[in-house]
Amino acid sequence: MAGNRALLAPVKAHLQHLMAGQELILAEFTRPALNFSVPLTLFGNVKSSKQGIDIKQGGIFPIVHGVRALSLEHAIDANNTFDRIEALVKKRVLEQETGDNLSEAFKLFLKLRLAQQLGNQHSTNQLDFKQLDRTERDLLRHSLHVVKKFKQWLGYHYQIRD
Repeated sequence: MAGNRALLAPVKAHLQHLMAGQELILAEFTRPALNFSVPLTLFGNVKSSKQGIDIKQGGIFPIVHGVRALSLEHAIDANNTFDRIEALVKKRVLEQETGDNLSEAFKLFLKLRLAQQLGNQHSTNQLDFKQLDRTERDLLRHSLHVVKKFKQWLGYHYQIRD
């Protein structure tokens, strides 16, 4: 976050006041988190293309945006995804296990993306699945399942149907 932090507090308070009880608006706000498919096959394996796996669309964005929507709904002031997840667990919006799984999946996605960006010397959200070792592949598959389950939960919570 950049700029004068003092200006953020009143805007956030006003937005939280406006969002109170606005389930339809929150559902529409959440919908983009559900738009991108999780790169998993029908049998639960990681689906990779020639370009790799778009980890931002398939993993990072659904977590960040879904947690952001829940934070708006429950008037959580935290500014980063990890703090928001922790606050959602404390408010019992998310179960402890779900919060832990989301945090770990998010950490893994960021770590894998950063490692490949540093290794390739250019910024991209595409993960080269072949460059990952077996442990990283297993963790990635598990983390993508966490995202898939979270997206299903968000769809149910906000009653979003395709």
